[in-house]
Amino acid sequence: MTLPPPNKVLRLRDVVERLGISRSSLYEKLSPTSPRYDNTFPRPFKLGASSIGWLESSIDTWLELRIQFSAGAQMPIQQRNRRNQNVTTVC
Repeated sequence: MTLPPPNKVLRLRDVVERLGISRSSLYEKLSPTSPRYDNTFPRPFKLGASSIGWLESSIDTWLELRIQFSAGAQMPIQQRNRRNQNVTTVC
């Protein structure tokens, strides 16, 4: 019997390095008041009193969606409107 690989937790510096963006750009993607806000970007979760992390699989999934979107595929409506409503239709 084989166990599924564990889901690794990425810290801020790991996510920044993996995406090739700055720390401030990452925070802009997370801030709804920023013009660079990306409502499809995975939300971090608290690891402790002053630390956060992201699941590696959620970052990988987001990257795959971005690659597909840049290749001309349309994003699901649920992804585009995640903040406003939960719609599961694909356009």
